[in-house]
Amino acid sequence: MEGLYKADPGPGWKQQWMMVENLEVSRDDGMEFARDYRALFMESSVNSNHGVQCAFEELVRKVQRSQLLGTILNSSADTSA
Repeated sequence: MEGLYKADPGPGWKQQWMMVENLEVSRDDGMEFARDYRALFMESSVNSNHGVQCAFEELVRKVQRSQLLGTILNSSADTSA
């Protein structure tokens, strides 16, 4: 898989985008990253299209829920003020 990879070479450097080939992340590393950042972990492959649609659909559902929750919280704050 060719793709863009965000790299930070260290303090004082701008983040750079580099092209990489065959970028793979182990399941354990992906799960650890998701756990550290309190994020959802989903396995997918751009090469085989495995899990890609499901990941995007789940992302859209999470954004919609978040927006709905924000609307509900804002409207209840407005009525209690």
